[in-house]
Amino acid sequence: MTSNQNLPSVVFCDRERLTKASRFGPIIRNFFVIECNETGQGGIVINEKEFSFGPRQCYVLFPGDKVVQLSDGDDPRGGIYCILDAPWLGVLFKEAGITSHSPFLSPSLFESVQYWIQKMLTDFASHDAGTPIRQASNIYGLMGTVLQALPAANTDAIAKGIRIMEANYAEALTIEQLANTLGLERTYFSSLFKEKTGISPYHYLTQLRIHKARTLLTKTSISIAEVAEAVGMDARNFARAFKKETGLTPLSYRKKPSVDR
Repeated sequence: MTSNQNLPSVVFCDRERLTKASRFGPIIRNFFVIECNETGQGGIVINEKEFSFGPRQCYVLFPGDKVVQLSDGDDPRGGIYCILDAPWLGVLFKEAGITSHSPFLSPSLFESVQYWIQKMLTDFASHDAGTPIRQASNIYGLMGTVLQALPAANTDAIAKGIRIMEANYAEALTIEQLANTLGLERTYFSSLFKEKTGISPYHYLTQLRIHKARTLLTKTSISIAEVAEAVGMDARNFARAFKKETGLTPLSYRKKPSVDR
């Protein structure tokens, strides 16, 4: 007889339609949960951080996290979910940029993830000798779908991140805020950005701000403090960063002949 000891398994799988303004938790699970929200609005609170979602969004809950699940008071959520047992799932989700701080799968994966969970639900009602193997196959299919989209998704995330920096460098934008906007965990986003561009997102944003500041210093007569504010930096950090990038203080750069800049 074939042993199922090392196979990933489906602990539970079901459809749900929550009542208005319902609340479940807090709860700490020992397994992974993947949920496809098909209709309605809802929210999840993971380790005190709240996320909102709507139709056609999928998210992952990790073992050991304290979770509260919420449903909208006017448009309650409904969908399909599975509870999975396989310790290596965490490694694969992290590779795809899915963590407790960034739990949502790409919207482009909705139909595929929904398809695999529906297959799990169909097989969950079976109890023949082949069921554990079919369920393991469903889990592998699901994770293959998640990882298949990884390269393009990552490339798109970096390009979008750069566009956001270009458009918002004058604001008090932080790398954590940027990563959250992209739906990625900050450390993962920073590592991915450096892998693709050769520099960290913080360094890229700083270079962008200094480049914009150089134009303001040479084309306007506004004060150094105003230049710093105009590129989203405080005066003290601005002066230090400017000298590190150009070798000159902002005032020295402004006074230097244009041919030598």
